Amino acid sequence: MASASDRQKKTVLLIIDPQNDFHEGEGSEAPSYSRDRDPALKLYHAPGSLAVPRANEDSRRIRDMINDHVGCIDEIIVTMDSHFKTHIAHAVCWQCGPRCLKCDPKQTTDRCSPTPFTTISSKDIIDGVWAPVDGLQDKEWCLKYTEELERKGKLMLCIWPEHCIIGSYGHAIVPDLNVALQHWAKTRNKAVTYVMKGHNCRTEMYSALKAEVEDPKDPRTALNEELLVKLKIADRVIICGQALSHCVNYTVRDILNFWHHDLVSKLVLVEDGKLYYYIYDILLYLSILLFLSLYMILLLLYY
Repeated sequence: MASASDRQKKTVLLIIDPQNDFHEGEGSEAPSYSRDRDPALKLYHAPGSLAVPRANEDSRRIRDMINDHVGCIDEIIVTMDSHFKTHIAHAVCWQCGPRCLKCDPKQTTDRCSPTPFTTISSKDIIDGVWAPVDGLQDKEWCLKYTEELERKGKLMLCIWPEHCIIGSYGHAIVPDLNVALQHWAKTRNKAVTYVMKGHNCRTEMYSALKAEVEDPKDPRTALNEELLVKLKIADRVIICGQALSHCVNYTVRDILNFWHHDLVSKLVLVEDGKLYYYIYDILLYLSILLFLSLYMILLLLYY
């Protein structure tokens, strides 16, 4: 029997939210026969509602990476942001409070809704600046939710443009990358694993592993132990996708939080779909920078 050191190392590719709504529009409609003959063809997709700058280029490079290393990638896991229209971070669930100067204080329906990228704090709810729409969101939960976000010192509740609505075009994988995923699946005779996140309307889920605030009524918002185990048993986990500021960021943070430090060297972060950075090296580099900065401060204070 072969020892663990002799067996082939397992590489898992984790692609975070490579969906149409996070990509800028590009390409042109092409006949189906052209697409079949040239899988690398830039397939048409409309502009996404929450497009990330240069996401198109990222996904093309990830596509090329998959096509160039089909035999080296043993498993592909794709997370998909998955929302309903009535999600807590969508404007339809909120209306202005009695302090709004644009609406009649006696008016209880059809009041102003927050514009995209409005942030709502617990104080805003208490002071009546913003109020959840009855029947869509519960005020008690919204207050508890925003307070918990603030207590954790993480991102405040942000009203996003409606995006990745389940069943919509924006929810689907961007076409260029999807062709590569299906090519890998056919060549390796394996299925791509898809992980849906964000389909609880009462909480946001930037991380692929757990919600920002766990909903006690929904176990899907708790830590995704199955996904964590899949990543742990791999010898190398390559992480890429959209967007670095939110979903990639908080997924990596949660992996680091729930993994033993000995496992950190397994992680590889792909930047722009082409550059590889070992997470361990990044942490070491940042630690050295922090040490040098503190050392310089102490020298300045001493002298």
